Amino acid sequence: MGAGLLGYIVFVMMYAMGALLAWTILGEPPFDPDSGALTTSWMMALLLLSIPAGLAGGWACRRVGQDRRSMAVLIAILVGLALLVAVTEMLIGPTASAREFVERLVGPVSTDMPFAGLLAGRPPLGFAVASYFVAILSIVGGSAIAQLAEGTSPAS
Repeated sequence: MGAGLLGYIVFVMMYAMGALLAWTILGEPPFDPDSGALTTSWMMALLLLSIPAGLAGGWACRRVGQDRRSMAVLIAILVGLALLVAVTEMLIGPTASAREFVERLVGPVSTDMPFAGLLAGRPPLGFAVASYFVAILSIVGGSAIAQLAEGTSPAS
């Protein structure tokens, strides 16, 4: 279980660093000011970020865990978080932005905080599903790369 959690931490750190780099390169805002929709350039950047983040998370998970169970734990963490967001969304109702989602859960959120623009909209459901799918495939790939580096078969 610890290796799966470590893999998730590596995944999140890589994804967050990539998102900060994308913020620097693409600039604000990630969401269209009129519609609140995630812009195409941001969708592509975030989808592509899922690949190295998943590879790194899967690699770290396999190197520490030394078995496929730890990778299953990492994937279960991602799937569990996706389900948690989906169930929460069903319970509080649809929201137009991440800010509204968070405010319904915990109350008012300051607009003066760094990167407040990230709460201005919501990515479409299809994008979220695709992002998780790419991340999970990349986790499997990162685990396979670690196994090949160890000299064992990716099937074990």
